[in-house]
Amino acid sequence: MIVRVETRGPGTMAATAFGMALAPSASIAAWDGGFLVATGERWQLEQWDTAGRLSRVVRVALPPTLATQEAFADYVEADLRQMRGYSQSFDLDSARTALLARPHADTVAAHGRVLSAFDGTLWVLDYQHPADSGWAATVVAPDGRILGRIERPDGQAPVAIGGDRLAFRTEDDVGIATITVHRLRMP
Repeated sequence: MIVRVETRGPGTMAATAFGMALAPSASIAAWDGGFLVATGERWQLEQWDTAGRLSRVVRVALPPTLATQEAFADYVEADLRQMRGYSQSFDLDSARTALLARPHADTVAAHGRVLSAFDGTLWVLDYQHPADSGWAATVVAPDGRILGRIERPDGQAPVAIGGDRLAFRTEDDVGIATITVHRLRMP
């Protein structure tokens, strides 16, 4: 179970307009009889037992990615394109100026959301820049071993994982959402 909610759709602004651009967001999920905590500040997954004791840490040693001005500007432009899709009635130049004046993180989030499957595997999604057209994830076994990576060059990341099933959410032009479940075939 993921304890994170994202709201996007007609009548809402992109979530990045309310948060700090390029910053990590924490994921919390059930994991192997305890709880997963992943802050996204570095590639680290912590398992806490139900008594509140740290029982396991999974780390991948990746150097931080600096948030350059160019990356931030690209982020703002992608955010503006997304907002423009929700409403044609706002001043694009004023919105750009306001967004560029906001603070942004010094480093890019180490990873995105973390999803927990019923079989105990974790799917650690790569940080997804609004301009990215695809997604990628690292799959972690219940014992902390990294099982592999999955990459898709286009489309949105899954919203839920169920063993060998991935659930994707799409939305049509009038805001009607559809959940589609795809089976993942492992080699």
